[in-house]
Amino acid sequence: MISAGLVKVDSRWLKASAQIPRGALITVYASARHDRDETTRATAPRVLFRAGDYLVLDKPRGLHTHKGRSGSSAAAYLERCDASLINVGHRPEECGIAHRLDRDTSGVLLAATTRERFVWMRRCFQLGHTRKWYLALVQGCSPESFVVDTALSRRRTRVVAARRGLRAWPAETRVVKIDAGDGWSLLRAEMSSGVTHQIRAHLALAGHALLGDLKYGGPPAPASAGSGQLLHAARIVLHMDGETLDFSCPPGLEFVRAYAQLLAQRKQ
Repeated sequence: MISAGLVKVDSRWLKASAQIPRGALITVYASARHDRDETTRATAPRVLFRAGDYLVLDKPRGLHTHKGRSGSSAAAYLERCDASLINVGHRPEECGIAHRLDRDTSGVLLAATTRERFVWMRRCFQLGHTRKWYLALVQGCSPESFVVDTALSRRRTRVVAARRGLRAWPAETRVVKIDAGDGWSLLRAEMSSGVTHQIRAHLALAGHALLGDLKYGGPPAPASAGSGQLLHAARIVLHMDGETLDFSCPPGLEFVRAYAQLLAQRKQ
């Protein structure tokens, strides 16, 4: 809410690092500010952590990961911060970002600032030395836990259950229910593989398509969340050669608003 420009202390917009004085008047707004500077800040990725040879981003919903598509991207943001990053990855449009999140999936992104670190990160993904946890708002009341291990194949812009004659990628998604209401569930989905659209496809195959994910048959998201699937990359762990990177971030404002709206409907 602070990054979206929704919180004011006395007459000034609050920054996350600010100290709040005793007796200050705190105002929380119901909708985001629309001036140019705040819109830019709210839609740009947030740097969660920076080390000597890598950095961690919190990518907001509605932002592409790599350059080359219509609309802004996390990679373009990194290039504006440091133009030398276009030489770090395998391709200039990556700007050192070692993996990808769909445009409407928010959450943790890892980027390298040196070629050596980028190669290390890519090897972790290729060898399966990663674990990723997502928060998902889906249709239907799901079981307490379940596993989807259907191999996946690409069909145009979607991935589908693998069939004979199609190239197949093994994939496994482990799911735990956190909360549920009338016709919806909040799930935690974990995977170590990294097939494109894996969680979106697996949850749809299990009968629990993501809210807002029209591509995979999901119902519209709650009005407070806007368009796009309600999926958040909450945590990622990379471990190889005795080194571990472990980072997480909370869901963004749209995800929280959608969950709050569903809870309010449950209480009525």
